[in-house]
Amino acid sequence: MVTFTPNKNIPRELPNLAYIEGPNSSGKSTLLNIIALGLLGIKSKKINQVLLNRMRALNYSDYQKIKFNIKITSEDGLLVLSSRKDGFDQDEIVLMEGKEGETPTPIDFDNFERNYNLIYDIPYNPTERLYDLVKELKEEQTRYGNRFWKFGQFLRRLIREIVQYRNPERLEKLKRDLKGYYRTSKNLTCELPALENLLDLLQRYSYTKYFCYYSNECERLELQIDKIEKERQRFKKSAKKAIKKSSRIKEKVTELQDEVFQQVCQVTPQVRDLLPKSEKIHLQIWEETNVFEVGNLELDSRIKSELVHFMNIFRHELERIQNDDSFKNASALGRIIEFLKGYEDSSITIPKIGVTISELVRLLEEENKQNEIMMSNYRSLAQAVDALEILKYDVTQLEGLLKKLKGTTDEGRELTTDYSESYYAKGEQIRSLRTALKSVGRKRDHYSRMCTYKKIDVSQEGLAQKLEQIGRNEELKSFLSLDEQQMEVRISSLEEEITRKRGKLGSLKMLIDTCEKEKEALEKQEPHRYEGRLEELNDLLKVTERISQKLLNDYNVSITKLINRKVEQPRSSEEKAYFKEVSKYLAHRIGSFGHIETTYEAKIVDLVSGFIVTKNDVKIHLSDMGTGQSQSAYLLGLLNVKNDQRKTIALFDEIAMMDDSSLEPVYDRMRRLYRQGRLLLGVVVQRGNDFKVKSLAE
Repeated sequence: MVTFTPNKNIPRELPNLAYIEGPNSSGKSTLLNIIALGLLGIKSKKINQVLLNRMRALNYSDYQKIKFNIKITSEDGLLVLSSRKDGFDQDEIVLMEGKEGETPTPIDFDNFERNYNLIYDIPYNPTERLYDLVKELKEEQTRYGNRFWKFGQFLRRLIREIVQYRNPERLEKLKRDLKGYYRTSKNLTCELPALENLLDLLQRYSYTKYFCYYSNECERLELQIDKIEKERQRFKKSAKKAIKKSSRIKEKVTELQDEVFQQVCQVTPQVRDLLPKSEKIHLQIWEETNVFEVGNLELDSRIKSELVHFMNIFRHELERIQNDDSFKNASALGRIIEFLKGYEDSSITIPKIGVTISELVRLLEEENKQNEIMMSNYRSLAQAVDALEILKYDVTQLEGLLKKLKGTTDEGRELTTDYSESYYAKGEQIRSLRTALKSVGRKRDHYSRMCTYKKIDVSQEGLAQKLEQIGRNEELKSFLSLDEQQMEVRISSLEEEITRKRGKLGSLKMLIDTCEKEKEALEKQEPHRYEGRLEELNDLLKVTERISQKLLNDYNVSITKLINRKVEQPRSSEEKAYFKEVSKYLAHRIGSFGHIETTYEAKIVDLVSGFIVTKNDVKIHLSDMGTGQSQSAYLLGLLNVKNDQRKTIALFDEIAMMDDSSLEPVYDRMRRLYRQGRLLLGVVVQRGNDFKVKSLAE
């Protein structure tokens, strides 16, 4: 193992503002690395990666070990920084701060950065290194952004603390709110049992009714399929091919028969529910008709006559209801209720009558309940008339097709009877009926499961009587005229309403509990000393959060684009303004710089476009600046710390590309900072044939 100690040419004591020149491998750079390492520079994000790698190699490599003891004293002796690493195998670096003659105290990296500005750099590739000033700006942005964020956290805690103290206005508001919460909770508690009971009745009635209906439909379809299947087998051998001329019409007839059959199946439950009992004979005739029975290619005339009969009855009833003043009033009242429901959750109290909109809606609904039967009946009648009108049109079309088919050819007329009962036609009828049976069967099974869910035994006798018994309930009267789809919508609507009101009631209970606890706590507490400044604190918090957001997010994104040289066009007006301020900041950091034989004062340093604009509006492209002059401008930028109140420590290595004219502005700025007491330590290292150390303070 070989042990190295400082070169005899490097004294153990150096002036605070020192220039060191010497040959390669004489220990100059190692000295700077050790000073930066002792000042925790290895943790800094501002120091160039090349120098960080040198410090890591010096401290953490397997092939070399280091220990040191450094002491930096200000010229007036009021400030002493000391750093030591006591053992070769010891990783810990102890940095202390104090005054001459007093016991120093340890200082960590965060506090060191807060009070000291460590600059350690090699000014190579100076034009490109101007981006390092931008990186330094990014770190400053982050540092100040974090300070604003922490200040915002402090403000939030203070505001929360004020709110938790006794606040008369808050206390009165809590009392008013609690009164409203209790009233609303009481109303919901009264409404829910009635709604739940109504939902149970509707479900039991609807599930039982439609299970019975679809069970009967399944039986009817099965009987019809069986009947047609037997006829089909009987006429299988005697079936003949229809003439080509009439085949297309026959297919259309079959398709239209299927469509009319589906419509008949859909409209029959509506007719059955709405038709007066005195018209029962017409309902029986209607249910006996069959669109598939076309003797002599003619439909059963009763289909159309009964259609017209039902439409006349329902239209007459619609006209009667429309002319009723109660209907007109109920319609108007219904529209008012629907409008007010949009504001039902509002806490507004209607003047003079002293009720909330929610309570007014409930009162109007109570008032309108007496008209619910009439309104439901009117809607059902209107839907039934529309469905019958469509069916009438399709029946007329079917009659026309049959008439056309009947008159095609003499041969066609001879085969009419055979065609109506042919194997093909019967097969189509059976397929259609089986499709309908499958659909109806699914409905029956669905309602069977629903009945089981409601504990209704569908296998027991007297289910129809039980259905009639449920239907006699007074609360169901206004719903008896609803068809299946309307009933499903109403049940779903009730379920949603109950779920919503249960959730609202649960939320209210939690809210009441929270408000009661807060009220109790407020009543016991004294007002906070900053209670009267709460509004100002909230305004200050908004400003603080906005600044923190800008520094940590918006500006961070923009400056990262600039550092990565990915500034895109077009830019937002805000980002353009930000880059403009960055250009001014870089000019401020560089200040005076030399170019060719003239000294300029920078006004704008535009890294996006790659030029400097001076205060007398001379544009200098960065690529045109000499290496030494570029290095000088870069170092001047690092040393321009006008608004930075921290103590500066500046270490510059390998400045060999700079001549005296380029170095003099740098030395001058270092002297000025040193005389102002703002530069604690400044060391400049340059390669030379002979070793020498001199003070730059003179």
